[in-house]
Amino acid sequence: MNQNRASRASSFADLMRMTINEAKAQDWTSIRSSQILIKLLSKALASHMLQGNFATEKVTSLEHETKKVEPSAFLPQRNKCLINRKSTTKNRATNKNVMDIIDSQKSTRKTAIARIGTMADITNFSSLCINMDTVISAICTSDEPQPIFRQILMNFVSLVNNPDWAKWSESVGSMPLIHWHCYSFLERIFNCFADFATDFGNGNIMSEARPITELNTKGLVNAITAFKAFRTQIQLNQAQMTPIIIMPSSVTAYTLSAWNNTQSCPPKDSVPATTKENANATTPPPAQSRANKRVPTTPESPDDNSPPRHQKAKRAKKGSKVDGPAKDRKEMGMFFLKNPNINASDVFPRDLSIKLCANFTCRGKECANANCGFKHPTKAGEIPREAVLAIAAHFIAKDIGWFNKYHFMKVPDEEVKKLLGNVKGISSKMA
Repeated sequence: MNQNRASRASSFADLMRMTINEAKAQDWTSIRSSQILIKLLSKALASHMLQGNFATEKVTSLEHETKKVEPSAFLPQRNKCLINRKSTTKNRATNKNVMDIIDSQKSTRKTAIARIGTMADITNFSSLCINMDTVISAICTSDEPQPIFRQILMNFVSLVNNPDWAKWSESVGSMPLIHWHCYSFLERIFNCFADFATDFGNGNIMSEARPITELNTKGLVNAITAFKAFRTQIQLNQAQMTPIIIMPSSVTAYTLSAWNNTQSCPPKDSVPATTKENANATTPPPAQSRANKRVPTTPESPDDNSPPRHQKAKRAKKGSKVDGPAKDRKEMGMFFLKNPNINASDVFPRDLSIKLCANFTCRGKECANANCGFKHPTKAGEIPREAVLAIAAHFIAKDIGWFNKYHFMKVPDEEVKKLLGNVKGISSKMA
């Protein structure tokens, strides 16, 4: 605060970044260092924090930028392309401001906070809490009594990173959307603290030396009550070894931009979408999109009697429809099941190292959950080798199904080759 008003936000952003970097380098064996996944802390975020512009209500969507400080600003950042683009834009704007350029040619300073983070599992939720705690540590000393919100953040981290949680998760199996369920409680607690901090009467008590008895602590009480309810729910379910069922409709507001889960950037707004390629560029590439199980143009099997490639490339007659009907997602998949109606939880081994979505990866099923917490691989290389072998052994032992030859034909293991086939069944040459 000793800086002049114009440079306070930049100095505060630099302080937060320095604290993040120091925390990462302290002890790589500590969870407080290894789970920090945030790099970009913008000047806009620092400015809103200094102004006390905190969100006091639940968000309606996480897809776009925000004008208030909320937990989504500290989500784990995995898309390096987006991080580099935002950093480059910031540096370019800073260079223009310090150079001798007329004001009309300078970039307009952005006041919105970009949401470029993502959250796919409970580990990412733990990273979110550690990211927020590390930022708070930049302005709070460890010698004094710690803020209540910081204590709650560390309680969240302790709850999801202890043996009881691990034993519970292994016993009940995967719980889709559990990370967004935890986020909903964290957001509610953050809103309660924002209510307390932005209360006009409370501000007067701090700045005008009014009696402390007039302090309105309702926001603090609501925040602590919300955390107690969350902890009680977790402990009750852990004691009974029962899963928490989260309805997708309760977390629809937490749908992030699809680009945050990829390693590529969306097209810039300045590029006109005049061509067909640009017109379709508002969605992620097919290889990274969770909507396609594989490239629709790939053959079902090498034995299909499909027309030659040059016949497919012929131009359609004038007035005829160019694009055919979209392929049914149920007709695509990396695995074939003998019984497509089998329970999704019984398709893969329960102790599999990677949590795969059976509805997405298996032919005859379809994942209709936009916030699915399971992995959606589109090629065999995205599944670890030991997981592929475990699935093969499980398929053989339980006689569940076989592998799509198109996806796994390059896997050298004999256990997998025995299960290669197409829509007609396991290939006779491989069996």
